[in-house]
Order: sequence, then C-alpha cells, then structure tokens
Amino acid sequence: MINLIDLIYVERNLLSTDECDIIIDENINNETYRENSLNNKLIHDYSGGMVCDVNPYKKSIDILNKKTFSIIEQYYFYLKDFNYFLPEILISSFKYSHNYRFLTYNINDNFHSHIDWTKDNTYTGSCTINLSSNYEGGELSFFNFNHDIKLEKGDVVIFPASVFFTHGVKKITKGIRYCVNSFLCPKMLRYANKYYAKSLKI
Repeated sequence: MINLIDLIYVERNLLSTDECDIIIDENINNETYRENSLNNKLIHDYSGGMVCDVNPYKKSIDILNKKTFSIIEQYYFYLKDFNYFLPEILISSFKYSHNYRFLTYNINDNFHSHIDWTKDNTYTGSCTINLSSNYEGGELSFFNFNHDIKLEKGDVVIFPASVFFTHGVKKITKGIRYCVNSFLCPKMLRYANKYYAKSLKI
C-alpha cells in the first residue's frame, strides 16, 4: 500500500546552477511583503520569510514556466506508475500558476504549518523550486513537522493542495534559503501568470 508521503514528488537538479542564479539575481532586490495564512491552530499568522512577485518581464518567467511544465509532466508519469489513481483528472487541473513568488528565508526565519487548499478548491497543486544550498535548517516539513525534506539548489517538489498536506518550513540556522513557490489551478485567476494556453496533453 501507499501513504501520503508517496504523493510528494521531488525531482533533484531539475534546474541548473546558472538557472537558479538568474532567478535569484533578477528578483533579490524586488519589493517584498510577508505571507499570511492559517496556522495549525486555525489562527491567521505571518510567515518568517519575505516574499515578492517574480518579475514577469525578465528571463526568470521563461525558466519557471519551462520547469513548472516539466515537473507537472514528470509528476503525472510518477502517479501513473502506481496504477492506483486517475492522475489525468488532477494533472489536467494544473493549467495555470496563480503567481510565481520569490521567497527569502534568513537566519531564524521559518513558516508555520499550513495548507494550500481553500474551500472553493481554487488551488489543486503546490510547487516549490529551490534555488540555493548554502543554508542549514530550512527543511520543507510535512504533516505538522513530522516528515522533513531537505531541498538543495535546483531541486523541485510538487504535491496536491489538500487538507491532508500540512507543511511548513523549519527555522533557518545558517545562511539564506531562496526558493520560488506557486499554486497550480484549473483556471486563470486575477494577478495570475499564465504559463501555457492549453491543457497539458496526456
């Protein structure tokens, strides 16, 4: 049998060092804000990391579009190999990124346990592209910090956005972690970045 951990897919080194550095260099000086979401006590709380929207007029968007499409495609074949699911339905809902957000986690920054799911099913998937390795701590941690995934430079993780996938980021103890996150959704949203015009062909 499978468990929820099996539905979290990590592709190592999907981005090259140069691609990661381009994304960092183009977005590191953008105006930032803090995210707000429900924590595991159902209280709205701010994250420790700083966030900015990726500049849509630079090379970053093309890189992120290409790699997001690639991880979605790989995730489909990964799920299909289990022969347990109908992944076509899920994957066909990954048509748009709501927005590419560049995140910076400095020393002592973390992100409380939360979910990316909303009651109106706005988001169906979550994708994080990791851009740096020279940090300690900062693990992406699932199920109220009971399952850790250490992401290195160029690694990408994708999983369903649902109530079952609580996740957060453990405290950074050394260095800086850079990453880009986006929520995948079946239709164009306000302020969204469209990354391909048609449904993914299975």
